[in-house]
Amino acid sequence: MELIWVDTAKPGSIVKVSDYVRNAPPVKYKVDGSIEYREPQEYKVSVQCYDIIGSRAKLRASGATIVEVRSSKPIADVVVSVDLKEQDVFRPSEVEDTVYCDFGSGDKCTALTKLAVVNSIEGLETAFKLVLSPPSAMYLSSFQQDCVYWDMVTCECYAWSSWYEAGKKLTPTVVAQESVQRSVNGERRVQLGSVEYRLDYYAGTNDGFAGVCYAGPIYTITPVSIRALSYASYLGVYQPGSPVAPAGPTVGFAEISFEDGVYESDYKIGGELSTGISFCYGLGCAYLSVDVYKAGRDDSEYTTPRIVVYDVSGNVSPWFYWWYKDGDPMTYEVEFSR
Repeated sequence: MELIWVDTAKPGSIVKVSDYVRNAPPVKYKVDGSIEYREPQEYKVSVQCYDIIGSRAKLRASGATIVEVRSSKPIADVVVSVDLKEQDVFRPSEVEDTVYCDFGSGDKCTALTKLAVVNSIEGLETAFKLVLSPPSAMYLSSFQQDCVYWDMVTCECYAWSSWYEAGKKLTPTVVAQESVQRSVNGERRVQLGSVEYRLDYYAGTNDGFAGVCYAGPIYTITPVSIRALSYASYLGVYQPGSPVAPAGPTVGFAEISFEDGVYESDYKIGGELSTGISFCYGLGCAYLSVDVYKAGRDDSEYTTPRIVVYDVSGNVSPWFYWWYKDGDPMTYEVEFSR
């Protein structure tokens, strides 16, 4: 991420930054030498409310969110609301039996992250699948940490806030893959994927402000991409819920997407799809919960994952019905019955 705009404003005022957004160049990455995809063009909006005490600034409240811009649509006026909250002082956390994502001296790390629940019934085997044309993408949690007390001349930070969630982040796959481990014979499993996360540090700036550091330093952690599918962890025996607009009867092989009724929201699926990860960097380790959001894309740039169904019943009972959990495709969960 690149810092493209910083300014001060009075509470309640409207700030126009469209000219800066319009001129920001898109970023492209090579995946395997033959496939080139456009990184999601997004902009972090960070707001800090602080008191000035002599030559130092003390944070009163802060908040952040992510604004997504699509190349298929012209940039228009967008009203962005940011919830401001008081932030606690950061204390490194030590959590046993957790997934670790250690940035070390770099800015990237990978961690196994829960992506979707995969169900099966007797005679059916099911697997989670990612595609590349266009890439499957999901929305995962992003995080931010603010300086709570800094020098307005040097931008030196004396104390940091706790990490807080800073909006959902579009996270595309960079690999076409179907999970090797399937859900079989009435199992309920959660599919894990290797997700790459990026740590960014913004040192604050006093450029153009007569040597005054109006923007306090911040750290951000954002999911960048799904690098690979891993194993599917066993959750228990699958008990079908009440059918909601079931499709079928279906016979044999099926590939089910979540495109029908896809939408975007700021609601988390939560529960079985929350992943506790200890992110370790220069200030210590922060234990954070990464969630999957009820949000997706189905357009020329991104699409949804898939659930692949194999009939292994031996033609004893070849037909089945399927539906989205609670009738909602953005749960990323498919239910089955005979």
